[in-house]
Amino acid sequence: MVKLNVGGRMFRTSESTLRACGDFCARLLFGIGWDPTSLSTLDGEIPVDRDEDGVLFLDRDPDLFDWVLRFARTGEIQKDMPGALKAEFDFLLLSWPPCCQRCGVYFDTARNSDTSCRHHRFPWLEDVEISREDRACCPWPERSEKGCCKNCGTEICGRQVFKSYVRRYICCKGRIDEPGCRRCRHELPPDPDPSLEEPAGEKDVSFPFREEAEEVEAVEVQDPAQKRKEEQERRKAEAKAKREEEEQRRKEVAEKRQAEAQKAREEAEAKRKAQAEEAAKKKEEAEKARAEEAAKRKAEEEKKKQEQEAKRQEEAKKREEAEKARAEEAAKRKAEEEEKKKEAEARGQVHV
Repeated sequence: MVKLNVGGRMFRTSESTLRACGDFCARLLFGIGWDPTSLSTLDGEIPVDRDEDGVLFLDRDPDLFDWVLRFARTGEIQKDMPGALKAEFDFLLLSWPPCCQRCGVYFDTARNSDTSCRHHRFPWLEDVEISREDRACCPWPERSEKGCCKNCGTEICGRQVFKSYVRRYICCKGRIDEPGCRRCRHELPPDPDPSLEEPAGEKDVSFPFREEAEEVEAVEVQDPAQKRKEEQERRKAEAKAKREEEEQRRKEVAEKRQAEAQKAREEAEAKRKAQAEEAAKKKEEAEKARAEEAAKRKAEEEKKKQEQEAKRQEEAKKREEAEKARAEEAAKRKAEEEEKKKEAEARGQVHV
């Protein structure tokens, strides 16, 4: 689905429909000759911009663009503004069709009259209207005589509509109508009204070709309905083949995108797995480093405790030795005092 902002109106359409809207829209879709990341111009002529939501913006008439999309979908052209629509076709680099794609009626490129034939224009035949039927014969017989057309050399096979002031003839160059196929309306022509037919035995002198009516009807021609049916079947077959081709292309594109997405998912999964393994390895190394650091600190603390214990034991030993030395010194002094006391007592007795 493609989203476009045309003149302030939002349009949503498919890629195939947008590709059928001319080379300009195809270049918009596929980026041919245009950088979508910049606000440059297409081929240096057509400005391309984006709206505030980032949607592609075209400063064109949305009503005309709506008819361009309708033409791409159904082949129908709007009847009331052929000039403006033709200018829009030219702007979008879209070729103006020679005929209506729905009913096959050719467009009058001159647009000088609602009833003028593209190949046989007679200014003095203002009451001539081109028939919507498809017969390979000239539209204008000369008086009541049968023969060949002076313009194209085709055998004359005109038909008259009696009890009417409008003569209908068949163009040998193909069917034709205004831009937009206004008179055709994509419908079969109505059957003639039996009430308008002239009673048997009477003559209508207002039409000089009355005497040739039965001969005209006797000419073998291809059934217009059968030809239209064959043309519709051919177009349906072409459309079906085109749809199948488009479906095959879309299927291939979808399969390619699916394969690319699967590959991207696998690469992302492998990358995530590698990152997880790397993170686990780093975590394990960090845990090992922390364990080694804790063991080292514990060993150092044990060593310090042992050193402190040894130091305390040594200090206690020194205190014990000092206490022992003091006790020995005290005992020695006491012994000396006792000896001196005895000596003094002995000297006293001798003196007495």
